[in-house]
Amino acid sequence: MKKHLFPFVFLVVPLILLFAPVLMLNKTFVPLDQLHTMNLPYAAAHDSVDVYNHFLTDVIAQVYPYKVRLRENLKRGEIASWNPSLFGGHPHYASTSFTHFDPTNVILLFADMPAAYHWQMLIKLLIAGVGMYLLLGVFVRNEAVRGLFAMAYMLNSMFIATMQHQWIVGALGWMPYCIWLLWRYFDTKRLPYAIGSALFLGLAFLAGSLQIDAICVIILTVLVVARAWWSEQGKKREERSLKTLVLHPTILAGGIFLLAFCAAAVMFLPSIELFLHNFNVRLNQQENRQYSLVRGLMSVPLLISFAFPELLGSVRGYDITKIVKATMNDFTAYMGFVPFLLGLWGAVALWKPRADKADVRPFIALMVLGILIPLFTPAYKFLYHRCFLIYIMGLTVVGAVALDELLRQNTAHTFETSLDKSFDKWRKYALVGMLMLCGGLLVGNIMFAVKHEAITAMARTYIERNMEQGQLAAGNRVWMLGRVTKFFAHYSLFAPTMIVPIASIGAALMIFAFRTRLRHHLFVASLAALTAFQLLFSAWLWLPLVDVDKYPFYPPTQATNFLQRDTTHFRILPVWDAASYRLFQPNMTDMYGIASVQGYESIFPPNLSRSGGGVEIPPTTHSLRLVGLANVKYLATSTAIRFEHPALTLVDSGAVNIWQNAYWRDRAYMTYRYEVVKTPDAQYARMLDTNAYNGHSVLLYNEPSQQILFADTVTNTVRIGLAENNRVVIHVQTAEAGYFVLADTWYPGWKALVNGNVQEILQANFAQRAVIVPAGESTVEFRFEPASFRVGAWVSAVSIAASMLVCMVMSVGKRSSKNSQSAI
Repeated sequence: MKKHLFPFVFLVVPLILLFAPVLMLNKTFVPLDQLHTMNLPYAAAHDSVDVYNHFLTDVIAQVYPYKVRLRENLKRGEIASWNPSLFGGHPHYASTSFTHFDPTNVILLFADMPAAYHWQMLIKLLIAGVGMYLLLGVFVRNEAVRGLFAMAYMLNSMFIATMQHQWIVGALGWMPYCIWLLWRYFDTKRLPYAIGSALFLGLAFLAGSLQIDAICVIILTVLVVARAWWSEQGKKREERSLKTLVLHPTILAGGIFLLAFCAAAVMFLPSIELFLHNFNVRLNQQENRQYSLVRGLMSVPLLISFAFPELLGSVRGYDITKIVKATMNDFTAYMGFVPFLLGLWGAVALWKPRADKADVRPFIALMVLGILIPLFTPAYKFLYHRCFLIYIMGLTVVGAVALDELLRQNTAHTFETSLDKSFDKWRKYALVGMLMLCGGLLVGNIMFAVKHEAITAMARTYIERNMEQGQLAAGNRVWMLGRVTKFFAHYSLFAPTMIVPIASIGAALMIFAFRTRLRHHLFVASLAALTAFQLLFSAWLWLPLVDVDKYPFYPPTQATNFLQRDTTHFRILPVWDAASYRLFQPNMTDMYGIASVQGYESIFPPNLSRSGGGVEIPPTTHSLRLVGLANVKYLATSTAIRFEHPALTLVDSGAVNIWQNAYWRDRAYMTYRYEVVKTPDAQYARMLDTNAYNGHSVLLYNEPSQQILFADTVTNTVRIGLAENNRVVIHVQTAEAGYFVLADTWYPGWKALVNGNVQEILQANFAQRAVIVPAGESTVEFRFEPASFRVGAWVSAVSIAASMLVCMVMSVGKRSSKNSQSAI
C-alpha cells in the first residue's frame, strides 16, 4: 500500500463508517428519543419509554440548543453575545463549556442544523487523528503503525462518550500538534517551534472548557519536565546543573503557557470575569466528586474497562460503576485491546532507553499520572475521570513505539530476543486473564439461569428501594424497572455485547501468537482492522442513532404554540413534581424563543433564577409576587398539578398546564421608592420577608445619586421598542423622576444610556438592573459591550500577529544565513 494512502484508510474510512447514517440516512446522534419520551410536553404523545442512552441528557437540554443559538448569533455577526432567554439573561459567550470561540465553529455557517453539528464533530475527530499521525512520526517510522494508533486515538472512548459536547475532543484534538512542535523544539532548539507549540496550545484552550484546559496544561507540564530531567540523566554529574534541570524547563513551559493564554485571551478574559461573578456553588456540593482514598482503591478493578468496556454494563441497562458512585463514562479510556496491551507492555519494556530507539519515558509518566491523578488525589474533585485523557495521550505514543519495536524484531528475524520473549509473556498473561474472565462470565450465566426468578426479583426490589437515585427516574418507574432485564441480557454469553469483545480479543491474541509467520504489513493490517472494528463496535453501542422522522428536533406543541402567540415580553417558570416526567428542561424553551428564569449552566452570576426560580406547591401569594417581580407571567406544570390559588388562572391545558400569574410584572417598569440593603444574602432575605416586602420598592446595594421617595403612585408609561440579544431600547414617560427597572440579570459589560447620556446601572432587587430616569419623556438604551471581550480580542490578535511575525523574521534570517554560507 502506498504511504500516502495510510492516513485515508486509517482515519477517513472509519469516520465514514461512523457518520454515514447521520449524514446520509436521516439519523442523528442527538438523543431525541429521550426528548420525546421522557420530557413533557413531548412525552404525552408516546406510550412507552425506551431511550437508547440516558447519559446524554445534557445534549438535548444544553449542548444542542446552545449550538443552534451560537449559529444564529454568528450569522448576525454577534460574537460576544448575551442570551436573554436563560436565567433572565446570561453571558453565554463567556461559558467555556460550549467552546464559543472554537475556530471550528465556522463550520456552523456552511450547513443547516443538525448537519452542521454532525460535521463539526466529524471534523474535530479528524483533526485529532491527523495530529496524532504527525506526532507519531517523531517516534515511529512505520506509516501503518502511525495510522493504527492515530485511529485508536481518534476513536478512543473518551472522545466518543463526550463527542456531542465537543469540548474534550476539541481540546485534545489540537494537543498532538502542540506536542509535535514541542519535540521539534527539543531536537533543534529553534524558537519558532516553541512558538508554534504555544499557538496550538492556544487552539486547544479555545476548543476546550476550563477543566479540559487544565488537563492540557498538566500534559504539557509533565512532558517538558520529564524530557528535561531524562535528557540530563545521560550526562555526567558535573555537567548537570540546576539551570538545565529546573530553570530552562520552567522558562520554556511558562513561556508556552503565557503565549497560549494570550492567544486565547479572547476566551479567557470573559471566562475569568464570569468566574469572578460565579454564584453557583454546586461544584462543592457534589458528593460524587468528593475525593476518597477508599473510593479510589475500590475503583481500581473498574480499570478493566480500558481493555473490555462492555464489562461495566450497558447504556440501556444499569452499570456496575455505582459501587464507587460513578457512571460508565467515568471509566472510559478504551482504545481497543491491541493498543491497550502494547501500551502496557511498552511501558515496562521500553522504560530503559536505548540509543537506537526513541525515549518514551515522558509518555510513560503520562500513563502513570493519568491513572493516579483521578483515583488517588483530591484533583478528582475538580477534574475527575477526564484525567484519563492524560493516560490516553501517553498510551498512544508508548503503544505505537512498542509495536514498531516488535516489527523491527520481526524484520530482523531476531525472535529470540529478550524484548520478544517479554512480549510473549504479556500475551500469555492476557490469555490467562481472558480465560479467567470467560470462566467468571460462564459461572455467572449458569447461576442466573438456575436462579433466574430469584435474582431478578432481588434486582427489582433493590431498584424499587433506590428509585429516587436513578437518573431521570421521575415519572419513569416502568422504564427504570424494565432496565433490569436489559442489564442481565447484556451479560449473556449469547449476547453480541459479550461475544464480539471476547471473540475480537481472542483474535488479537491469536494474531500476536502468529506474528512471526506473517509479513509485517499483513500483521499490522490485521491489527488495524481488528482495532477499527472494536472501536466502531464500542462507538455504536454508546451512540444513539435516532430516526429523525420518528423523533423530530424540538417540534412545535400546543404549549409552545400558545406561548409563542403571546407578543408581550414575559418569562415562564416550569414547575416540576417528582411523580411526573420532566417538564421543559432548562434551555429547551430557548429553541422556541421563549424566555425562562431557569437555565442549565455550570457557572453563572447572581440572576433571576433565585429571586424568581421557584414556587411552593401549593404556591403562596408572596412566592407568586416574587416570581412575578422576575417577569414570570406563566407557570407550566404537568396535568397532575391543579393550582387553587386565586392569582393563578389556567389558560391552556393539553400535554401540560399553562397558568397565568396575576402578579406578573412587566419586564420593564418604573418605581419611585427604594431601600438600601447592602449584601446579596440580605437582599434575598428581605425579599423573602412576607410581612414587610411587597415588591413596590426597589432594593439597592448603595445609596443612589438621587434619593427618590414618593409615597403615592406616579403616572407613567413604559414601552419596549427594541429587544435584541445585546441591545434593549425602552421608551419611558413619567410625571416624576424615578427608578427604571429592567427585570434582566445585572452583569458587567452592560452600558446604559438615558437620552443618549451614559448612566450608571444600579444592581437592584438582588440581580436586576435599574437606572434613574428624569421626569418627562426619555429613551433608555442598554448595550452589551463587555470590556473583557474587547481587551481579550486585542490581546489575542496582537499576540498571534507578533508570534507569526517573529517566526517569519527568524525563518528569513535562517535562509539568509544559509545562502551566505553557500556563497562563501
